[in-house]
Amino acid sequence: MPYMSIAAIDAAINHVAATFPQLARAIVLPEPSVENRAIKALRIAGGSGASTQPDTRTGVLFTGGVHARKLVNPETLVEFALRLCTAYANNTGLAFGAKTYAAEDVQLALNGLSIVMVPMVNPDGRNH
Repeated sequence: MPYMSIAAIDAAINHVAATFPQLARAIVLPEPSVENRAIKALRIAGGSGASTQPDTRTGVLFTGGVHARKLVNPETLVEFALRLCTAYANNTGLAFGAKTYAAEDVQLALNGLSIVMVPMVNPDGRNH
């Protein structure tokens, strides 16, 4: 399977935000890349209206695609965002290999934190 293009990663970010509007919001960062490409982030937070209200929570930042040859990270972050939102919305847990997280852990994390994911910090590198 080929790696996702910049457009595909942006579409995946938009998909998560559109599928879970109560949890996720797509954000275009204020500074473009060196080659003038938009850099998109995804903010995930649970609770009533959390994705649309001003953020005062403790934040956790995940970045991917910082270096051009680190190809898997952007896809991993987009998949993690989708799985995290799905688990929260369905009140289910998460499993990564042998490690599992109960539904209560997922709820606690999203209700207490603001999770920001920037899957493609360096879209110019992916373009090469």
